[in-house]
Amino acid sequence: MTLKPPAPKPEARPEAERTPRSEAASSGPGWASRVFRVPMSWVVIGAAILLGLVIVTWVVAYSAGEEAAKDRILARSPEDPPGGPISDPGRDINDPTIPGRQPIVPPPIDPTPNPDPKPSDDVVPEPPTPVADPDALPTTWQPGEDPRRANHNYLRVCRVPWNQAYAAVDHLTRNGVPAAAVPDDSRLDPGQAISNNALHLVIVLEAIPSGRRDLMRSRGGQLQTRVRELGQRFAEQASGNDDFSTCYWSLHRG
Repeated sequence: MTLKPPAPKPEARPEAERTPRSEAASSGPGWASRVFRVPMSWVVIGAAILLGLVIVTWVVAYSAGEEAAKDRILARSPEDPPGGPISDPGRDINDPTIPGRQPIVPPPIDPTPNPDPKPSDDVVPEPPTPVADPDALPTTWQPGEDPRRANHNYLRVCRVPWNQAYAAVDHLTRNGVPAAAVPDDSRLDPGQAISNNALHLVIVLEAIPSGRRDLMRSRGGQLQTRVRELGQRFAEQASGNDDFSTCYWSLHRG
């Protein structure tokens, strides 16, 4: 029987030889030069840009949602109940097929007109047309007319030829006292009396009814004073004009 010699024991390697290759590579002299470092200013700028994009996106989305809500509100029909269906712009508002919609029925028209409609507060009613009073005294005069009414007192201003009478009437009327001139001889034709320059009686148109002594004392005295004042100015305009100083009231019996 042959004996084999014992196998030799493996020699222990130094600790440095068992160091992994990766650790040796990481601890090499060229590793520090291969590290990438980002500057802090870049980080701040990037964060600010990202935050701005987030804000802009939120504003755009909020505005779009608000416009959409407005469109939905405007598209809703007044007949729709709160939270009800939105009316379709292309459909008739009287379409009874829309849920919750009642057709609008116009009120019946009364064929008989209102005989006395109430006037609106904004419409000013027209004033009634004045009706001529046949008993009213005339306030104007045309040559050849006799405006006197029976049983009325008239202020007799003067008795002069037609040319002076017409001038006196014009002077009194222009100064606020309407007057007239009638032929002194009632038998004469008015047109013939004017052509012949006959005597005419100048009177004031404002008359006082017979029996009104109160008016005769108040209004009669005022008219008489006013006519005499105008007569003084009339006499100063041309020589020969009457000064109306002898004017007096007289009853015309017709």
